[in-house]
Amino acid sequence: MKKSLTLLVAAFTMYSCGNNNANNNASSEKPTAELQYDTLCFQKVSGNSSQDTATIQLLIQGETVTGRFSNVPFEKDARVGTLSGTKKNELIMGTWTFSQEGMADSMQVEFKLSGNNLLQKEYKIDSKTGREVLTGSSKFSIVFDKIRCPD
Repeated sequence: MKKSLTLLVAAFTMYSCGNNNANNNASSEKPTAELQYDTLCFQKVSGNSSQDTATIQLLIQGETVTGRFSNVPFEKDARVGTLSGTKKNELIMGTWTFSQEGMADSMQVEFKLSGNNLLQKEYKIDSKTGREVLTGSSKFSIVFDKIRCPD
């Protein structure tokens, strides 16, 4: 009888622990599933001696996109800042908020994911304000190559 009781207690303990772990795993998996995101990194190297570098890191969670964008032309003022926007299919639209020469500024950005590339819409200069702007005739002509994201 004592042996049967010991086996019954052991079986009950294993069953209870198994169910608790299943519940714990289920509850801990839900937030993880909701927080899943893709991290993608891209770079464009250009200029006379390939010394101008622009780097983009995108964090995509569902339709929400955040990230970092730095454009560092050789011996010129860099623009470094954050991205925030939305993704629908392969199109990403948002705002790049950056600092240049100690001044904060922002501008609209549009990207398109295309295979191992990220395409950015080109800017036109607004003749009235002198600022770079996206227009209806802007094309996805700036090509960034996919790179391994930093650890």
